[in-house]
Amino acid sequence: MPARSSEIERKKMSGSQLLVVDDEEVNRDVMYALLSKSGFKVTAAAFGAEAISLASKKRFCSILMDIDMPEMNGFEAARQIRQLGGESSSALIIGMTPRLEQIDTLGSDFEIDVFVGKPFSLPKTIRLLSAAIDNNGRPR
Repeated sequence: MPARSSEIERKKMSGSQLLVVDDEEVNRDVMYALLSKSGFKVTAAAFGAEAISLASKKRFCSILMDIDMPEMNGFEAARQIRQLGGESSSALIIGMTPRLEQIDTLGSDFEIDVFVGKPFSLPKTIRLLSAAIDNNGRPR
């Protein structure tokens, strides 16, 4: 009997390193739980500076970045992660915002690859993450 597509996706993502960045603890906890159940090895950060520090020390295949954080917003954190030049600098960065409709008015001069709304849709986010990961759990 062939494996179901969800089982195939889970195996593909199993062990892939994912960084979740959100200043709201409830959001981090929910994303951590849902994405861990989907097979990811999830690391969580509360602020942009913490995300930059983690990305400088560890290879993440994808980063889910809250755009609206205090002190350093997600745009700036993503820019600095890209500038690190390390293995996480090429990670897929997914920007999360409750104001998805306003993104188009900001232009395109930022280091976020794609945006999703908040609260985020798990199936849509899994599809984005899966497309960015090869069959060995590494970034494409």
